[in-house]
Amino acid sequence: MAADGFPPVVVDASGREEDSFPTIERAMKACNTHDRILVLPGTYEECVLLDKPVEICGREGKTNETIIKVRLVCCAGLLIRV
Repeated sequence: MAADGFPPVVVDASGREEDSFPTIERAMKACNTHDRILVLPGTYEECVLLDKPVEICGREGKTNETIIKVRLVCCAGLLIRV
């Protein structure tokens, strides 16, 4: 649960998680300012446009199972918790 009490926007490359996005980029397009994007374990190789301040994090205890290979990042505001 995000600090504002709303559930995070979930990214799941495997597609198993209900109501999730397959890429970080698609989650960014769907989320609002200051939302939390929860990236589930998997490998994500993509270009990401960070055009609003968000928090991107992995599942606690599973950070070594989430790999983000970013080819290009453009950002306005960003907090990445590793």
